[in-house]
Amino acid sequence: SDNLSERFYEKGEKVYNAKLTEEKVRHIRKLSSEGASDSCLASRFKVARKTIWSVVRRKSWTHVE
Repeated sequence: SDNLSERFYEKGEKVYNAKLTEEKVRHIRKLSSEGASDSCLASRFKVARKTIWSVVRRKSWTHVE
């Protein structure tokens, strides 16, 4: 592809230091929709609250349904 972001930047689990997996991202979104707080999810999945915020609001991991 000629899209620079697709050629040079990995997504999701392919990022060498990714702490989440696609499966975990789906689980986070499900738990959030059921009422779990960002803080609770951040603690459970050992990531920053901002990471959870971005995942839940589809600012990151946008390629995961």
